[in-house]
Formats: sequence, C-alpha cells, structure tokens
Amino acid sequence: GSLTRTGMPGPPLASQRNEAMVVLRQLRGSVLALAVGFPKPEDWPIPTHWAAQYADLAPTAVVDLCGGQRGITRYNETSQSCATWLVTTLKCQQVCHQTHGFEGFGGCMKDCGAKEPDVAWCSEVPKSPSWLRNHCQVFLARWNKCMANASSINVSTSWASEVDTCVFGCQDAPWVSRSVRGDTEPLEWHKAKCTPQWFKCEEALCKPVNMVKFEATCLARPPTPSSDPKQAATAKAPPPFQHVKDMDCFYNDVRCDGRCDSMPGKP
Repeated sequence: GSLTRTGMPGPPLASQRNEAMVVLRQLRGSVLALAVGFPKPEDWPIPTHWAAQYADLAPTAVVDLCGGQRGITRYNETSQSCATWLVTTLKCQQVCHQTHGFEGFGGCMKDCGAKEPDVAWCSEVPKSPSWLRNHCQVFLARWNKCMANASSINVSTSWASEVDTCVFGCQDAPWVSRSVRGDTEPLEWHKAKCTPQWFKCEEALCKPVNMVKFEATCLARPPTPSSDPKQAATAKAPPPFQHVKDMDCFYNDVRCDGRCDSMPGKP
C-alpha cells in the first residue's frame, strides 16, 4: 500500500485489491477442481501426453497382491473387488494403527471392514493374462492362510510383520514366483525386497546355495600368475571373479534350468 505522512503503510490501493481478488478467485477455482477429482486421460489437451498414459495404472500395492506388474498393469486388468478390498484394508490399517496401535488392533480392523478376501474375485477379468489371474489366486490364498487369526492380533506391528514375513516372505519367494509365472522371472515385490538366491544341482536335486560359500561354489577364481618371468610378461591380466555357467549356479531358478532332471540318481 501507499505510505502515510507518518511513514506507515496505508490502506491498499484499488488496483492492488483487484489483483488480490483475482488471485483468490483463481485459488478457489483450483480448490474446487481438486475437490471434483483428478483429471482423466481425456481431460489432457494432448491425448498422448505422458500424464494421460499413467492415469489408470494400478498402484503398487494392488499389483503386488491382486496381480500384475508395477508401472504396466492397468486397473481394468485387475479384479476390481480385490483392488477395492485392498484399498479399504490399507485405509483401516492406517486408522487402527493410530487408534489401537498397542491394544485391540485386530478387533479394530474387523470393525472397520477389513474382511477376508475371496479368491473367486480373481476370475472377474477373464481377458486378463492367465498368469495375472494366477498371481491373484496364489496371493489371496496366502493372505487368508497367513492372516487367519488377524482379528486376534493385539498390536499393529504384529499385523504388519505377518504381511511382511508370511504373505510377502522372501524365504520361499523363488518358489512362489515359479508357481505364479511358470518361469524364472522374479515377481516385482521380490526383486525390490529380497536378496537374490542362487541354486545348484546337488545329488540330482536343485538346492539353494549357501551364500557363505557362494564365491567358492559359483564363481571362478582367476588363474594363478605364472612364475616364469617371460610368460608373466606376455600374459594378459587375469579376469576378476565371475559367474561361470558350467558350474551350474542359477539365479532365482528353483529348477536349475532343468539340468538336475537328467542327472543320475534323480529321485
């Protein structure tokens, strides 16, 4: 505003008041727009705008449990019942963690509406890839098994621990991935969370490699340098430790590429 005779700011000028009113109207319009909801793909001025491509992607939590791939699977490819149930369960978890984090957590979750999921939901989208539907069935069944006594859980950390170590446990993750996809490709949550596991044929069976002995078991040591000065001068630098295929070590492959099947003594 303008300065008065005393040097103090005076009332704002009319032009300044008008500018402030314009800004307030713009802010009010923005708030109302957000209240209506986020923009849809068709709302973007350019149909192929990058934001339009990601507007209908299923969230990470949904694809990890209901089936799919992070950043690829869309909502219309997943079970809507499963996705709705999961979002409701996560909302309940956040609320009950605040109100019953140290006592009565399971009862709070039950009262909130975090019910047991139905594996039949996974067949709602028959056009989705078969492995995605299988993913959904496997993990909803795991949820029901791991969380069978969820209503009796007293503290929120115990509930979270069951989800972490049982539903999404790393110990049997390679076998679960194999049962879901039918190949050696780890599931998205497995790659993000778990330490890689290696497997090797032993006694005609594909067995996990003891990681303490990983270097001796799966990696080839560089050759010992020659003691002959002439040969040492012309020899190439030895390669570093590296994975050697003929040592039959396989990354996250619980079948060892099928090589154990043809070994003598196969049970």
